[in-house]
Amino acid sequence: MEKWVKGDSRNDASLFPLFLMTESATLPMQKALGVGLSGLMISFHGKNWVYYERKGELGKVAQALVKKIEEKPDFVENAIMSTYNSMKPVFKITGKIYGADLGKKSNTELLDYYLDYCRKLKVARGFGWIAPALDISGFLTSKLEGILRRHLKGREGEVPKYFNILTNPDKITTMRKEERKLLEMAAEAGKNKQLAILFGNGREVEILTSLEDNHPQFFRKLKEHHENYLWLPAIFEGRPWKIGYFVSAISGMLKGGTDPDSELRRLGEKAVLERRAKQAAFRDLPLTKEERHLFHIASEILFFKAERKDLYQKSYFEFNPLLIEIGKRIGLTLRQVRFMLPNEVKEALLHGKTNGHLLDERFNFSVAISENDATKVYVGKEAEKIIKEGVEKQEVNTDVMELKGQCANPGFAKGIVKQILTPSDLPKMGEGDILVAQATNPDVVPAMKKAAAIVTNTGGITCHAAIVSRELGIPCIVGTKIATDVLKDGMVVEVDATKGIVKILKK
Repeated sequence: MEKWVKGDSRNDASLFPLFLMTESATLPMQKALGVGLSGLMISFHGKNWVYYERKGELGKVAQALVKKIEEKPDFVENAIMSTYNSMKPVFKITGKIYGADLGKKSNTELLDYYLDYCRKLKVARGFGWIAPALDISGFLTSKLEGILRRHLKGREGEVPKYFNILTNPDKITTMRKEERKLLEMAAEAGKNKQLAILFGNGREVEILTSLEDNHPQFFRKLKEHHENYLWLPAIFEGRPWKIGYFVSAISGMLKGGTDPDSELRRLGEKAVLERRAKQAAFRDLPLTKEERHLFHIASEILFFKAERKDLYQKSYFEFNPLLIEIGKRIGLTLRQVRFMLPNEVKEALLHGKTNGHLLDERFNFSVAISENDATKVYVGKEAEKIIKEGVEKQEVNTDVMELKGQCANPGFAKGIVKQILTPSDLPKMGEGDILVAQATNPDVVPAMKKAAAIVTNTGGITCHAAIVSRELGIPCIVGTKIATDVLKDGMVVEVDATKGIVKILKK
């Protein structure tokens, strides 16, 4: 039996729309980028999932992509622009779904929406694979670090610093845009005596009522902000933000003594300093034109990885009402519908054929293998056999006092370990704790903001943890593989992210 190698993992998702992710890495990626994977596999244990690649394949794909970049300098920029352009027809579909009275649509119309969305999203994701394919394998990162080591001979300890500076994106992510706009509203509220008193003393419901009655202009801004960004935390099965979340956020700033104007200035100054640092680094290092271009590409990919995920995520959110309506029609829960494949949705809507028990089995434990733009799902003994015989065993030595990973954001911190594996773990996170996770996602950003440092099992320079840690300016190590196996709640650790090392000081 062929061997699969364990890759990234999450604890926040179900099969839909993950089969779109895995299928898009096969033929759609091949059509979009000229190179693709022969297949991807995902195993599910409830909401926990792990993806697997065929041994060494992702590295070969990354090498082929880097060769294409070297031969055609605008290759990455074209792939990125094609992703944005390919998402336009996706949002045309979700625009017809979100807010529509789907109850008046026929089963055939619902099926047409469903299949059309799946087809078009896979096209967009085919182009979008340019970012994770280059990053997850670590091939591009290794190439860039090799360039820096050559130019910093005798100063190898500065490689992480220069790497961070030169790959830092010049653009800001959607999440950062939301934060700045909320700060602007908080600044406006703080300068208005009535609004300052209202947000400083009122409760959420009282504030909303008073804003609607007495401050309609501010209320309109708040509603618009909510409509623009409510989907941000709703990755796969997450819940969108309610308007009260933004009310509480503004209230918390004003009650907590945060000066929004000062924070906005700080963010502006930080951006200026980052630009100047990048200019100085380029002056300091005699990089060739080709080498400078590779760092530019890494910077673009770092921004695009987050932005493309936000585009997908927004489309999932707007598509969700269709899944709910399909569930109502065929007598299944939303979770069960999420674990259906397109041909099963078709059989259910057109012929009433469903198997709720099988869908529950898939949620509890299953293996999905995507090849040639199609997916097969295995449960029970078949799934167990694939994992037992097909996955390369990785021995984990938990009796260690030091872990090694990849620097995602340099810096040093010491603190108490708190494993944050799901949003339910958020309450245990304290200011200055060390956040340890399999990987991070938007649901755990509140905990990340409290962390003195972040350590994850998986990820590369464009993973969620890397992007957010840079924005927050906190040390981050990714790709340790065994952090959650070794670092347990209550341990005292020392994180030297610059060197990519975590030391256990006290068990």
